[in-house]
Amino acid sequence: MTKFVLIALLAMLATGCASTNEAGNKLLNEKQTARRLQQSKYALLDVRTRQEYDSAHMPDAILIDYKADSFVTSLSQLDKSKKWIVYCRSGKRSDGAASKMKAAGFKKVFQLSGGMYQWHGKKIKP
Repeated sequence: MTKFVLIALLAMLATGCASTNEAGNKLLNEKQTARRLQQSKYALLDVRTRQEYDSAHMPDAILIDYKADSFVTSLSQLDKSKKWIVYCRSGKRSDGAASKMKAAGFKKVFQLSGGMYQWHGKKIKP
């Protein structure tokens, strides 16, 4: 049994499967995120504040501040048919945002595990 579990875990790591957190949201590491962003069916949602976004953000990211009163309403302007990768600074706000997105009818929502702290790829800076 232990060998089976170990083999299954190694297979998941080799194929780049997303892990899931306690809230049931799918987490992607930096490499998985970068690979998915090369596909046009994925979109990025930055849920940090305007000030954080302006200091540095991922290319082509859409900003909707998770703490803004209009967050849930603003989600209605996004394409639910796309696969969304959500990120914040460390992962806490993106976890809440991903849960709210799923509740709003988004089917494919992923989080960048560790947020911008873990992203070492391209960033847009002023």
